[in-house]
Amino acid sequence: MWTLIAVMLASFMLGAVLDPIDDSHGFECYDGCPRLPDLVDWHYDDADCPDYVREAAVAAFAKWDVVDFRYQGAHRQHEYDRRPTIYCSDQATESLRQLPPGINYQVLPLQLGTGNAIGGRTHLYWLHSRILDFDIEVFTSVVTSANIDAVMVHEVGHGVGLAHSLNPDALMAPVLQRGDLHIDDLAGVNVLYEVCEDVVDAEMNLFLHKLEGFRGIVPAGGIWPDHARDVAISEC
Repeated sequence: MWTLIAVMLASFMLGAVLDPIDDSHGFECYDGCPRLPDLVDWHYDDADCPDYVREAAVAAFAKWDVVDFRYQGAHRQHEYDRRPTIYCSDQATESLRQLPPGINYQVLPLQLGTGNAIGGRTHLYWLHSRILDFDIEVFTSVVTSANIDAVMVHEVGHGVGLAHSLNPDALMAPVLQRGDLHIDDLAGVNVLYEVCEDVVDAEMNLFLHKLEGFRGIVPAGGIWPDHARDVAISEC
């Protein structure tokens, strides 16, 4: 990984130029930018879920490695109980959720492709800067073994604290258009959790933590376009 980044940085320093991409850093957090503790136990309700859902969940939790996720077995409760749970439904149903005073709650649906089908949604609960609980609901009427991996990684991204990205190329965009993490997703979670580590996505786009005092995204083979790529002042 470090060798790859070093090679790409050398190319960057030599001045290969790409035009800036609009909305290149579209990642968003929830109100107050809450995040999870370092260790989170999660549960799974297999009552209505095909086997591939749990397998995809295990893989998705591993991709968001800013948190140590630990599987703790079956759980049937799908409301606020501080026990993150993955479960399946045929279609979305709404119910009144009883919450303690001050607890914030938000649910964001994921649209599949260009249609109106909703593949999943994450129910997130937080107080101030701390995420207290989340439940991931997968709609098996439209989610199959072919798209479950991308759906699950997106939903776990909500669980760690990323809202929908304004960048349509990101996996965390509200409409699913890709199957793997984009540099926008990786940059977003690193900023949220203050991880001082450079990262690269499968398309060879870079997220750098110290570049002239700023953190930011550099496209594959490109140089730093100041007016479009600054993400935040580096804390590293």
